[in-house]
Amino acid sequence: MDLYITKNTDKDESYTVGENILRLAITDEERAKAYARMGKAMYDKNSYAEAIQLLEKGDYYALISGNTYERFFINFYLSDAYAQVGFSGKAQRSWQTAKKEAGKLKKYMPAGFMIDQRCIANLEEDEDYCKAIQQRLKIIESISKADIDISIKRIYNAANYSGLAYDYLKCGDIIKAKQALSEAKYIYENHYDTEHLLSLPRYYLSKAIIAVKEGGKAEGKHWFDMAFETAVKKKLTNDEELIVRERLLSNIDTNKELQHQNIDYYTKFYKDKVKQARRAAKNEIDKKETKVVNQNKKINILLVIVTVLVLSFLYVYKRKLRLKSKLLNALSRLRQSKEPVTVAHTEKKRRVAEIQAVIKDPNTEAVLLRRLDKFEKTEQYITKGITLPKMAVLLKTNTTYLSYIIKTHRDSDFSQYINRNRINYIVGKLKNHPEYLNYKIGYLAEECGFPTHSQFGSVFKTETGMSPSQFINSLKQEKNTDRSRK
Repeated sequence: MDLYITKNTDKDESYTVGENILRLAITDEERAKAYARMGKAMYDKNSYAEAIQLLEKGDYYALISGNTYERFFINFYLSDAYAQVGFSGKAQRSWQTAKKEAGKLKKYMPAGFMIDQRCIANLEEDEDYCKAIQQRLKIIESISKADIDISIKRIYNAANYSGLAYDYLKCGDIIKAKQALSEAKYIYENHYDTEHLLSLPRYYLSKAIIAVKEGGKAEGKHWFDMAFETAVKKKLTNDEELIVRERLLSNIDTNKELQHQNIDYYTKFYKDKVKQARRAAKNEIDKKETKVVNQNKKINILLVIVTVLVLSFLYVYKRKLRLKSKLLNALSRLRQSKEPVTVAHTEKKRRVAEIQAVIKDPNTEAVLLRRLDKFEKTEQYITKGITLPKMAVLLKTNTTYLSYIIKTHRDSDFSQYINRNRINYIVGKLKNHPEYLNYKIGYLAEECGFPTHSQFGSVFKTETGMSPSQFINSLKQEKNTDRSRK
């Protein structure tokens, strides 16, 4: 299980091998291996819903056969497959199982490294790059002390130095990023044919970001292209998404068509994730429905038995029941004659307006809300030319989820949300920074991100009830009044 070396086995071929193992399997351990092979093949194809079904079966057979290695391997990938479709609770449980089983495989070094790499990936997903740096440095130190072949050490180090360079860049330390990149470059150029290393896209990505930061846009574009082409060639979908996102954030493409292509790719990436989540949710519902059907069958059998027993008594008591019925009717008529019964039916009708929940997982919604808060605190809404797709890229989500979050938690559509925040921003500047009262309206419009003077004036009046000029004059009069009182 080489972490950073390209597999020669095609995913479809790997799946077929798993099918053949399953067909010939005799023991539970062999079945576990077969399902693990097929599940990993589907995981590599980003077919997470199908991967989950296969890996769950594999985990069942690995558990009853007591196969520690297969349980580690299966739960390692199962945890990420769950996370990709939004099953955060199941993802966490599988992750804990993977870590527990890895602890039993102390002599098998890659298990520990895989766990460490996933921890780093989680930190990077949470944008905690500075903490990821510390984790990578610990791994590099552990690798240097590990009793493994020197060639394997170099492969691990090349990957970790490439990742370390990226984390340093995201943490704002370009000098250390360059140092880490030099370490990776030495290994790539002196020890390996880089064509066979999976860590190469991250290496090229770090070179691209450094080039852009130092003003080399042409060089940056070259390395971005190299990074993306390599990720596509090696079918590293998550790296593709990361490279496209970083390229969009670098703002180096003046070609509108290329910008739209990148945004379209990013949007499609998240749409595919949503489809996978829906398929996984449907599979989960189907499993529960099957369980309910089986339970209902048992209940129906019990009901038949009970019904037969009840019917056997009904014939005996039939005549007695008729007599009782007559008696009850008589008593009822007597009671009605003495105490008239009034039956009141009070019905309360209420309409509750509901917005259908688009995001099924509350943890996903909470993460997006935190990112939205950060977006607002850093005043990114004043970015000129911001669109719903671009904002979705910044928040690492798709346009459907973003629109839902803004509508549900900010009671606005995208345009209202951006315009309101921009006006609040410039109003704050006018109130708290007196020099802004002397700026031209065109400057104020540009300051808060509006493309034209007229659009700024129209939105300003809608939000405040006054034109920008009227608002500024009223603030000036208020300040003059305050001075005269003093």
